[in-house]
Amino acid sequence: EGFTLYTGTPMTAEDLRDAEVYSMNDESVSSISDLVLADDGKIDQVVFDVGGFLGIGARNVAVPFEDLRIYTDADNSDVRIHVPMTRDELEALPEYTAVE
Repeated sequence: EGFTLYTGTPMTAEDLRDAEVYSMNDESVSSISDLVLADDGKIDQVVFDVGGFLGIGARNVAVPFEDLRIYTDADNSDVRIHVPMTRDELEALPEYTAVE
C-alpha cells in the first residue's frame, strides 16, 4: 500500500542492492544481495537468498532482471522488488553460483 510501479529515471545498482524482494503473493522473501551484468554492462539477473531459517540453510538464487517489477513509495526512498513467483517456486530454483 502506498507503492506504485516505478517509471522514473533509470536506477543505479546502489538503488537496487538491499531492496526488499516480494513474491507474487506479496510476501517478503529476501533482499537483493548482488546483480549479474551481461556482456553489454546491463543488469541481466538479480541474486538473493531463499530458504533457510534466520539465515541458516539459505542459498542464493538468480532471477532475470526483465521479470522484476520495481515499486517505490511517493518520494522514491523505499524500493520494493516483486517477482512473478511464489515463495515455493523461488525455493525450487537452482542455486546460483558465480562464474569466475
